[in-house]
Amino acid sequence: MEIDGIEFPDDCLYESSGSYLWAKQEGDNVRVGLTNLGLTMAGDIVYIEFPGIGDTVTGGEAFGVVETVKATAEINSPVNGEVLEVNQAAADDPSILGDEPWFIIVKPTSLDDDIKNLMDTKKAEEYFTKEIERAKDEGLLE
Repeated sequence: MEIDGIEFPDDCLYESSGSYLWAKQEGDNVRVGLTNLGLTMAGDIVYIEFPGIGDTVTGGEAFGVVETVKATAEINSPVNGEVLEVNQAAADDPSILGDEPWFIIVKPTSLDDDIKNLMDTKKAEEYFTKEIERAKDEGLLE
């Protein structure tokens, strides 16, 4: 789907805590990343901190940090599980996040329950349309 020129992949689920994250099921695992809206609003990302491989993440709780020239924000996990992989290339060079906008791959422990807390594209379209309008009203987006 596309909203106001910003792409949101149809094969992802989205969280609604304001972190602008997506979750994409890939076989038994879930890849977690930052939406194009999140990238646009963040601006220049200068630092990313990820959990370690093997660490446990909990849905709705912070698993990392993104630092931009504007602010520092925690990254909240949309799913519960064990971290299998991190985007080390993005941690080493955050400027590549625009080309590879994913953070971690998780082996979920309660995916059926986690999915209930995420938005499908229909719900996400409504949510992100309002978020984009709000961001424009606040001067955060052009």
